[in-house]
Amino acid sequence: MKKVCVVIVTYNRKKYLIPLIERLCNQSYGIDSIIVVDNHSEDNTFEALQNIGYADKDSENVLHQKEFRNRKAYYYRMSYNSGGSGGFAKGFELAGKLPADYIWAMDDDVLPENDCLENLLDCMDENAQVALPCRTDHNFTDSACVKYNLHNPFIFRRRKRATSVKSTELKDDITKIESIVFEGPIFSAEVVRKVGIPNADYFIFYDDSDYARRCRAFTEINYNKRAILHKCIIPTQTKALDWRYYYVLRNQFIFDRRYGENIGVKKIRPFLIAMSQVIAALRKRSIYEARIAYAAYQDAVKNKLGKTVNPGGMQEYLTERKQG
Repeated sequence: MKKVCVVIVTYNRKKYLIPLIERLCNQSYGIDSIIVVDNHSEDNTFEALQNIGYADKDSENVLHQKEFRNRKAYYYRMSYNSGGSGGFAKGFELAGKLPADYIWAMDDDVLPENDCLENLLDCMDENAQVALPCRTDHNFTDSACVKYNLHNPFIFRRRKRATSVKSTELKDDITKIESIVFEGPIFSAEVVRKVGIPNADYFIFYDDSDYARRCRAFTEINYNKRAILHKCIIPTQTKALDWRYYYVLRNQFIFDRRYGENIGVKKIRPFLIAMSQVIAALRKRSIYEARIAYAAYQDAVKNKLGKTVNPGGMQEYLTERKQG
């Protein structure tokens, strides 16, 4: 039986994390090990894990192991919040040192059906060593990214660059895709050894798109409608003018500059997107929004990655830039 290691990245979501671990222990295909990477949570996540018998030590930057329901349970507490990208980078690094055949990655706010893992493994072979579950639920309709445009410099909006098909409109159970989200994708250990770990420098956003792009140099990616994973937190469509907006733009520019298929996408598209955002903000008389877009573009051009802006610290960052 192939060994599966689950990597969960968590931050201040113990109420979702505990049910997730319970569900993982009830998968129809047995899981060998679970790694919980705690991004320095402040909601007593460790105590919650301790209460169910999952963890008993929480010293920082140390991988702690114990047995939990006939499987290996690992807990690793980061010394700071490294974002989703930093958490998955550390989780993949740790999983790569274990005798695992597959790495199953997910955020802390999802809930797979009991046969989710079994169905994911069923659709993997030597050609497709990565698979993504379907997140369609009663309150959310998932989409499969079947094509991502990296050759047209004049496609600005992210949704228009990705040709996505709603899961409810897919004719086949298995569909080839070009991008993933870190909400339940599974990777063969072999492809992870070839690709390496996710890029921690994105902090949040685009780390999954980047990793999918790197994986596709070695393998196809399958989207499986039969493998169901529920989202516990449904995203809103509002655009918050804060630190998240900065990271969305900066990392989008970095992604284009890194993977664009021509000079137009690498150089021109990020500039045009940035200027369109600045102009739109100025028309609304939002100097603040314009400054965020401009800062994101400048940092991307300088290849300034990592955790440059603290959560909630956008105004502070803009002030520092102005003074510096």
